[in-house]
Amino acid sequence: MDDTEALNRVSEDHGITAPNRPAADGPGPRRKALTVVAVLVAGWIFIMGMVVSYSEALANPTLNNATIAVAGNADAIVGLLQEDSIEVTVVADAAAAQAQVLDRDADAAIVIPAPGGGEVTTYVATGASRVLAAAAGTIGGQLAEQLGTTNAVVDLAPPSEHNPNGTLEFYLVIFLTLGASFGATIIGRVLGPIRTAAEFLTRAGVLIVLSTALAAGASFYATQLFDGITGEHGWAYFGALAFYCLAVSGAVTGIASLGGTVVAGVVSALFVLLGNSASGGPFGVHMLSDFFQVVRYIVPQTWGLELLRDIEYFDASGIGGPLVALSVWAVIGVVAALLGMFRHTLANRPGNARPAKHVSAVAIGDDAPDHDARRTPTHEAITAVGPGEHRELERTPAAV
Repeated sequence: MDDTEALNRVSEDHGITAPNRPAADGPGPRRKALTVVAVLVAGWIFIMGMVVSYSEALANPTLNNATIAVAGNADAIVGLLQEDSIEVTVVADAAAAQAQVLDRDADAAIVIPAPGGGEVTTYVATGASRVLAAAAGTIGGQLAEQLGTTNAVVDLAPPSEHNPNGTLEFYLVIFLTLGASFGATIIGRVLGPIRTAAEFLTRAGVLIVLSTALAAGASFYATQLFDGITGEHGWAYFGALAFYCLAVSGAVTGIASLGGTVVAGVVSALFVLLGNSASGGPFGVHMLSDFFQVVRYIVPQTWGLELLRDIEYFDASGIGGPLVALSVWAVIGVVAALLGMFRHTLANRPGNARPAKHVSAVAIGDDAPDHDARRTPTHEAITAVGPGEHRELERTPAAV
């Protein structure tokens, strides 16, 4: 005789009626409708936010706060200082002007001869931003026209012939951001929050595998299918992409462990909503409005894109800033995960733990009073005491 049959016999012998349990029918129609409405509204806000963000940032790129190194004619330099859209850095000569561009201290450089002394020379880096390079060339051309001479544009960092518009780096960053951030969110949902040191190390290993896989695929595409894009810096390119993915996924994982999956999802959505636009895309950050030029310091996409361009076009000059910024995001993830672990430890200290629950129903004889029920998800016991008999039955909740 199984537990269910024994329970039924005891109940019949002593007049015990098992309490009715409400069926778990799930949320009612009204709640379902409200959930659908909430999802649709949130999705509408997100999509419209992307439309506005991308349109405002990238639809009409305009020169804004670009740094131009200038050498030569003092009178012409004074005229450039009046330009609101650029910041002028005066250098000694043409060599210093070129060094400013190659070291990424300036977005372009202009060497201005004395009146009648030759042509204007404009140094640009088309690989970093074709649009910004064209804008700098226009400024150099206007100066040459004022001086009655010509303007020679010299490209110090031309893009690969397989990537003439310099867009591949942007695509790699934005899609790896999606893979790293939402991948980390899904992994966190499956594995749960980080509660112990062992779980911290395990999660770190999982994120390393995720980041390595994403970076390997992207690097193979960039260096093999489009041979020549990264030149001799293929391994550096792979390392940069892996570090970027690890920083993003680590930050999202730590935030999820501390604040929950919903918070991590919101952070991932903000990366997509604002980060892709604030990175400047193929146009460069100095073609963005003031608002996005502030946001660019916060989001990781800016620094991932700058890191790739530093490696690809400038022989790794200026990688310090991007590496530090991405390291900050990685540290945020570690600190958030540790805080989540610490909070869990405090919540489970002796005296702070919640009391365990138990379910029992007791019936005594034919005059049994209403039973006292306290529920636990894993165990139930019903003890029936009648004339000359005592029996205890254990079963799972599904048997009631």
